[in-house]
Amino acid sequence: MTRGLNGSGLSNQPTVDGSPERRFQRSGVLLLALVLATLPLAAQQTALQAAPPACGGALSTPASSTLPDSGLYRSIEVEKRLFYSLSDLDAGTLMVRYLLEGELYLTETIDLARLELPQVGRENPKPPGHSETTLAVRRLLDGERVVELMALRPDLVTQLHKLAGDGARLDVEVLHDGAPFAALSFAELLDQSAVLRESQVVPVVAYSTVEGPGDSGRPADRLAAKTYLEDCGDCTTSTPCDTECGWDEGKGGPVTCGEYGVCEPATCECSWVSSEYWTGWYLYSFYPGNPAQYDCLASWLGGYRWHRLWAEVYRRDRIQRRQVCPNCPTCLGCYIEEVIIGYQLSYGACWYEEVNVCYGGYTPCCSDLCVVTGLTPCFSWC
Repeated sequence: MTRGLNGSGLSNQPTVDGSPERRFQRSGVLLLALVLATLPLAAQQTALQAAPPACGGALSTPASSTLPDSGLYRSIEVEKRLFYSLSDLDAGTLMVRYLLEGELYLTETIDLARLELPQVGRENPKPPGHSETTLAVRRLLDGERVVELMALRPDLVTQLHKLAGDGARLDVEVLHDGAPFAALSFAELLDQSAVLRESQVVPVVAYSTVEGPGDSGRPADRLAAKTYLEDCGDCTTSTPCDTECGWDEGKGGPVTCGEYGVCEPATCECSWVSSEYWTGWYLYSFYPGNPAQYDCLASWLGGYRWHRLWAEVYRRDRIQRRQVCPNCPTCLGCYIEEVIIGYQLSYGACWYEEVNVCYGGYTPCCSDLCVVTGLTPCFSWC
């Protein structure tokens, strides 16, 4: 095994082609691999040099922003998320005031002492298999910190986007420990968020509180409870009396289990927490490490090629499921709502193959690579 310039198997030396910063979609990588597999070696080399040598466009182009179907809650698109740099903001309280037509609409407060770095190697959806990759991941955590604004209130973020899309004037004031720190329009905040999504930054977990006239409460992701039975013969002594069942031609509609004569007068609380759960991990951020780090690894084209380290950040959300009965104390019209009450970030990294040849490398663990196909030489057991 040949070590890099810093003696750890990693090298900060740029690649020969001079374009280590170029990005492309992960789906494009897989398609390229399938195409190259059908080409002669010379044609493969030409195609590789013509294609961008990386796996994604940072936060704005994740491989998937859809959560597993584990409940009602769904994440908003990463392009709609609002990010703010914490450069020169390492302590105190950050207050973000959102103004609608010059009037206070929402106020978000973030305690900068409660920020949490992404986890490394704990509950990671794709833990690194090689110790050198783990060390490289920890080096990446030295980058600029960034918070997602209103990370627990995607409903309000969607609301702001809708207001802006309808032509409303939205402005943002940022205060640090009560003193004015920055002022910008919502459009400028969107532009800054886009720049941060394309930068080598470290998103951190930031819990915040939001209040103001624009917050009328979390909108429910509703799932109506079943209040109708096809056959009144399905009514039991434990069925609420106002449960509709069957069909009465003379009435022109369903009857109730109470009218049918089999039921129990039930009462329900207005709302209660029924359960909490974590969503699955989903890709939240993907970008090349800075400063660039390289290792000499086995290539699917044969021999060894330089691989560059890319950062991967995954997110999962803690969801609270509540039962809501708006007609309490009766149980008629009850529904389920789900809201996000917390989240975690998991930080990892992977090696992506570059064009340039190197010598004396080694075969990596499959879990350490950004892209693994049937032609990739790697160890699946580590």
